[in-house]
Amino acid sequence: MYKILIVDDEPAIRKGLVHLMPWDSLDCMIVAAAVDGIEAVELLKTEKPDIVITDIKMPGMNGLELSKHIYENYPAIKIIILTAYSDFDYSQSAIKYGAIDFILKPTSADKFIEAIEKAKLMIKKERENKMIIENLKTELSHQIQEIQENLLLKIMHGIESDPIQINNKCRSLQIHLEHYLAIMAKIKLHGHSDNHTPASSNHGILLTKKLLASVFKDYVHYTIIVDQHHICIFLNMNKDHASQTIENMIPACHELIYMAKNLNKLDLLLGISRCHDDISSISTAYEESMAALSNPLYSNDAVTIFDEEKNNGSSLEFNQMEQYIHYPSIIEKVDEYIMNHYHENISLSTIADVVHLNSSYLSRYYKKETNITLTEKITHVRMERAKILLKTTNLKIYEIASIVGIENSTYFSISFNKYTGHYPKEYRAL
Repeated sequence: MYKILIVDDEPAIRKGLVHLMPWDSLDCMIVAAAVDGIEAVELLKTEKPDIVITDIKMPGMNGLELSKHIYENYPAIKIIILTAYSDFDYSQSAIKYGAIDFILKPTSADKFIEAIEKAKLMIKKERENKMIIENLKTELSHQIQEIQENLLLKIMHGIESDPIQINNKCRSLQIHLEHYLAIMAKIKLHGHSDNHTPASSNHGILLTKKLLASVFKDYVHYTIIVDQHHICIFLNMNKDHASQTIENMIPACHELIYMAKNLNKLDLLLGISRCHDDISSISTAYEESMAALSNPLYSNDAVTIFDEEKNNGSSLEFNQMEQYIHYPSIIEKVDEYIMNHYHENISLSTIADVVHLNSSYLSRYYKKETNITLTEKITHVRMERAKILLKTTNLKIYEIASIVGIENSTYFSISFNKYTGHYPKEYRAL
């Protein structure tokens, strides 16, 4: 339904418009009625109407000023002006602020219906045009992505090999790989041999492509389907934190394998290349990720990292990953972040972004390693700090609550009591 806001300082006009018009049959609903432009400005924020019917002369903020405000802040809203004969010339100036129709008072219901239908038609056309534009943008984005992937595929296979040409073409297609690595995924449907049908292979490839995009969503990435069983993703890394590259990749790979197996019944084998700084080295990164996959030590649920000295990969099973990546450092980073930011409105997703991990994976892993949830950890830090403040300062309870990152003092008192067995005032008196 179309949402209508009525603005008029005359109670009889407001009531008449609200109760006497056949709004249901017009597929419209009155969301609010304001006595002047000032009240209407506030209602615009909360009610988000599609159409505003406003008187032109009102105390406080008049209809012309309201129309200007709507034009500048809510350009999609359609404005219908109510005016008396004596004000008609004055109301014409509202046209420059997007008013679509003018209704002279007094008038018939038919005139109102005609103006409402005109507004509805304009809104409908604008929404259709917006959808067409969005669809065109999406289609264009997909086409650009396809062109990017085709170029990267050519570079991977040596069809494009001139470094200058590669740099120029990547720049023109806005392919950003300044400091990157390649991860090759070999896909096998769970419980199937390598000879499964092309249809099932294609399904597995597409599922894996979606998973890769989800797990590595925080990185600039480009995903290339190599064949029915292999898909390669190039990830642009933060060059300032190059030493953390593998440390950050392994848990993400761990999560990818877990999700593929448990959600999509896919077995994934992953090979990771070295980091590269030259975009013309894409083919080298691709070859390294494939070389890692060819490691004869490979078994299911393993990630293999390219080893330059051996020109091969070093294999890591699930139960070996944690030793390799020094997970305690991630736990330490999480705890350090909480200690430094407990006074802010921190959340699981905020912390996950800091350590570059998926929030659901971080939540599971933190609980597994520490035996407490992240929420419990945040609460612990806040309550311990609150205990100190209660004993060492004369700050009010609500002030302490705010200092430890809890704006609602009642909620703080309940949480404190749950944590310590005492309400804040009781604890302070102990």
